[in-house]
Amino acid sequence: MSARLGTDQISFHVGEHAVTSRCALHPDFTESYPYGHDRLVPATWFVRVLTEHLNNHPAATPDTPAVEQPAPDQAGVLSTAPALPLDEFGREVVARCRWATDINDDDPRGDWPLALRLAVALVLGNTNYLLDMGPGPGYTPDQAAVQLVRSMTHPPANLRSWIEAIRNEIKPPQPGSPHAPWLPPKQLRTDL
Repeated sequence: MSARLGTDQISFHVGEHAVTSRCALHPDFTESYPYGHDRLVPATWFVRVLTEHLNNHPAATPDTPAVEQPAPDQAGVLSTAPALPLDEFGREVVARCRWATDINDDDPRGDWPLALRLAVALVLGNTNYLLDMGPGPGYTPDQAAVQLVRSMTHPPANLRSWIEAIRNEIKPPQPGSPHAPWLPPKQLRTDL
């Protein structure tokens, strides 16, 4: 467990009669699971404790971008407004593009999942990053687009429109940025 400031620091302590969860950042948080002679604790208990704790005590880490969620309906009834054009993955890409633009000179973090790195680099037009990815020659924008679409659970019907929608959500690239916007062809071939 890392000891970075701003991260949640929950731990589990195995005692003689129970397992107890504690958090270094939230001293008021503690929960125990007593066990019998078999000393077995169900995995679901650990998952429930972690989930409830993180929901009640969210940790804001400075190196992880916040994903914007759709605003709840203020009237408490079904809204007649059109649905947001971006799905959860699209909103995640928006947040990470903002982070890359604000913090990391338009480069995605190397420890992000491949699909997010490809999407951020494509949206920001960062072809230099794409060419430097991986152990081999990297990706051309077309190859990156194909790889991105193949890796998405629910790929958009039109990748070009999806990239443009994300670009509309983020601020424009920094002035003087060497990165040129790239858009896929009208009909992207993913059967290569």
